[in-house]
Amino acid sequence: MAKKDQYILQLKRAFLFCTKFIKANWQWFILLSIVGVGAFLRFYLLSSLMHFDIDEASHVKTTYEMIINHQLIAKGPPTSNGVGLYHGAYYYYLLLIPALISKGNPIIVGGFCALLSTLAVYFLGRAVEIRYGKVSGIIAALLLAVSYETVLYGRWIWNPNLVPFFMALSLFALAKVGQKKEKYLILFSFALGSITQLHVGGFIFIPIYFLLIPLIYRVTKNKNIWILSVVAALIPWIPTLYYEFAHNFEMVRGILEMLGNKSELSFWQHITSGLNYMAFMFDNTLKLPEVTREVFICSGLIALIAQFKDWKKPESILMPAYLLLSLLFSLLIFSYYPGILYIHLSEHLFVVYAILATFLLQILFQHKETIIVSLLVIVFVLQENLLLFKTDIVDGDRQYETEKKICQVIKDQSQNNIEIVVNGKTDPVYITYVCQNRFGINSGKEAKITFNSDLRDSFGYSIEKYLPPLSEHK
Repeated sequence: MAKKDQYILQLKRAFLFCTKFIKANWQWFILLSIVGVGAFLRFYLLSSLMHFDIDEASHVKTTYEMIINHQLIAKGPPTSNGVGLYHGAYYYYLLLIPALISKGNPIIVGGFCALLSTLAVYFLGRAVEIRYGKVSGIIAALLLAVSYETVLYGRWIWNPNLVPFFMALSLFALAKVGQKKEKYLILFSFALGSITQLHVGGFIFIPIYFLLIPLIYRVTKNKNIWILSVVAALIPWIPTLYYEFAHNFEMVRGILEMLGNKSELSFWQHITSGLNYMAFMFDNTLKLPEVTREVFICSGLIALIAQFKDWKKPESILMPAYLLLSLLFSLLIFSYYPGILYIHLSEHLFVVYAILATFLLQILFQHKETIIVSLLVIVFVLQENLLLFKTDIVDGDRQYETEKKICQVIKDQSQNNIEIVVNGKTDPVYITYVCQNRFGINSGKEAKITFNSDLRDSFGYSIEKYLPPLSEHK
């Protein structure tokens, strides 16, 4: 056989091999492509477009000071309700590795948060694929990958923004438990323990965990696995438990104080408030037309409840039970939450709602007559969310970029001992941390130079409005 013929034969064999491999693993290629899209949206121009304000700077500063001062922390960020509640210090320990590698560089720490948000897409896709099939897994992953709010918060150094990753991870682990792979119960417990410590809103998963125990026990009865699972669930709680015992149970007293406040609203007014918030979260997760909201929510709930027809098979109802309990406890807690309801209070719903919408889209995909409807809905979701990404993120406030420009102006004028004033506030942590950590510029009470700035109208444009660049501090 001529060399040319041998070469052509080898090409044909290679082509056939690749074709067979792709046919056998097509869902992997699609899922990894979707994960790639999610990664692009979360990492795109992160060094310029990353949100970096007071909380974010305080978190990075606290984490990096743990490293340079060789100091452990037991109390996490405070809540905004002022009743003694606080989030877990576990969040700081999650940020230790990127902070250590980067020497406190906010971009690397923000990249770590973006990485976890990207991995949430993968684990959600895998979890739904295991329980509901390949097409459903792809749809759920796509919805989470392009969800504007999920992308926005995924680019943001903030404790509740890591919740979607651990929610997706818990679903993946539970799906594996449903396949009677007992060791994944340890991972499931660790993920739930993490959720409860990243934000106080995650406390709803404590009763959910206990309610799931009898169901999980019917699938997994290995005592050693259960012991390790309890330990894994408690690991994120170690700093908080230490602090509570050392400070007379400060959080417990705060919770009791909040529960002791009487409400003048009726039961129905509370439930209505909770339902409005749940609808608000659904709208923000998917950006579907409001007219379709009730259709998707009701059909998703019906599809979820219908899965309990196999209630005698615990492995079949593990995930439906977990999802339903997540929705019910979210509704209950936020119906009676006394403060203003923000998106970050329940970011686990980003993941839950992606699955809920998938149920209806999967049904539409199964029939030739309605597959075009499902595709049109997905196209609409892509269009709306990517448009918001363009207008609100790419063309929006370039806060971190502006903060670096301020530091660069000061550095260019050979000043390294200053007092920075932004919008009338002296030495705001989000500016001083960037200047100190990235540019070596010191600030504080002993500073002899004042730098005044007004950020309100300067995001993403120029720094010509800074008044005046430098003046002697008196």
